[in-house]
Amino acid sequence: DHQLLFRMLPLYQEVKNPAKMIETLQAIIELDSNPTRKARYLLTLGQLFRDFENDPDRAVEYFDQALDLDPEKLDVFERIAKLLTTQKNWRGLARAYKRMIERLKNREQPDLKFKLCHDVGLIYRDRLNEPLKAIEFFKGASMIRPEDVQEKQILGELYLLTDQVDLAIEQQEEMLQVDADLLELLLHELEDGLVTREHRTEGDAESELLPVLLADTVAAGLPTSRVEEFRRLVGVVRHDTGFVAVERSGVSQRARGR
Repeated sequence: DHQLLFRMLPLYQEVKNPAKMIETLQAIIELDSNPTRKARYLLTLGQLFRDFENDPDRAVEYFDQALDLDPEKLDVFERIAKLLTTQKNWRGLARAYKRMIERLKNREQPDLKFKLCHDVGLIYRDRLNEPLKAIEFFKGASMIRPEDVQEKQILGELYLLTDQVDLAIEQQEEMLQVDADLLELLLHELEDGLVTREHRTEGDAESELLPVLLADTVAAGLPTSRVEEFRRLVGVVRHDTGFVAVERSGVSQRARGR
């Protein structure tokens, strides 16, 4: 009897018998068809397994079932994330994030979806060392917020890490399109890197402009080994007339050797 079982719960709580509380709640859940109440019972079960049975895996299982019934309970998801993080169960944490993203698929909650995609991307990048999976979720975050420069920067770095240079350059170009200040910084850094060097061949001296792109001045995050890709990125054209023209999106600067 549903009502009888429900009346027994406070008695078991009073005598501090969590095992009986768990048994009773499981029976109530089998009988109750109301999703809101079932979600509440499942949440209580998860708490009992977490706090009294020292069984975080079962706790996560019941918290997860509660979220399936009521995805709006973000505090329950936070409990799942905290348990899995404490266990350093990074793969389980990534699964939990992906399940939460799936629950929100048909809901209009862009800010929450963005955060979930970004955070699971960080898990794959920093904890699981799976850059290709990380790219998948950072791309999802970038699609939600195409104006977010940070996501494009992260994607560019991951594309470089996975030897997808063309895609890295594409991301950096998109980043420059949405961040005019960064474009000006890149142009400034490039101009500062132009120096005059003397080359002596058979007693003859000639001067030419050489772009010196040091690691600490390459704001786009490209290593010095990617100089040619960086030149393509900022639109550097080497001219035989003794100067370098920098052109990008209508911006033109000329820097002569110092």
